Amino acid sequence: MRISSSLPVGEGTRVLRSRFRHNVGTGSLIELWVSSTLGVNMRTDLIGTNALQVALERLDIRVEEDADLPYEGELRIVDRQFVIFLDRGASTEGKHFTLAHELGHASLALISAELDQTQDHIEILCDLFAAELLAPVGALRKLVDECSLSGILRQASRNFGVSRSTACKRISEEFGVAAGFVGTASGCHVSAGHHPGWLDWEKSVAELAGRAEGTTVTRELPHRWSLEVTGKDSHVAYVAGPAARLHEPGRTRPLS
Repeated sequence: MRISSSLPVGEGTRVLRSRFRHNVGTGSLIELWVSSTLGVNMRTDLIGTNALQVALERLDIRVEEDADLPYEGELRIVDRQFVIFLDRGASTEGKHFTLAHELGHASLALISAELDQTQDHIEILCDLFAAELLAPVGALRKLVDECSLSGILRQASRNFGVSRSTACKRISEEFGVAAGFVGTASGCHVSAGHHPGWLDWEKSVAELAGRAEGTTVTRELPHRWSLEVTGKDSHVAYVAGPAARLHEPGRTRPLS
């Protein structure tokens, strides 16, 4: 699974640009594609599993699980209907992302039946579709007005139904920060984005988490960076980046 905010070069991207050429200026190409699939113009709380259900109903797609599936998921046509097969052994969050990814393939097929979806760039497009379907950038930016980035990251699984890894990638790429989770007891570290080598990340996050006690705290770092931590024990989320970026009005609120 790969999430990148830049659009890949290829026939699939050209098809989407042609399809939504009259909507330029009303949102990014991926946002327009996902909104069109959901049949909405402006999304507010249509996120996560709710968005999955609406997309499945609108595209008339059935979902089945297969314990012998050799990969995470597959879109097939069975009796002239789209059917998405998922790996039964995958995690719940993993199934959500795979389902959203395969919905991207189905949506593309409905836009252009002639499009060759075996091309590598199509997989990138469908990952972008999945990320926007589950955790739309509009919803993320709305939450930032109410909560710290690390707070949003910590609650991402519950709010958007995505894995920690996907949440880190989404926050990192949309806001240009390093993002991750550290289990202060286990040392587990899941992260995304640029992490400069001049900082011992697990140690610094663990030390700051000891002061957080479940709230959000920040610390100034060298090179005009800031570190923000939310949570405690085994579920500590952090974001870090240039201080000016983290402290933009309405983005994060230093508490110490």
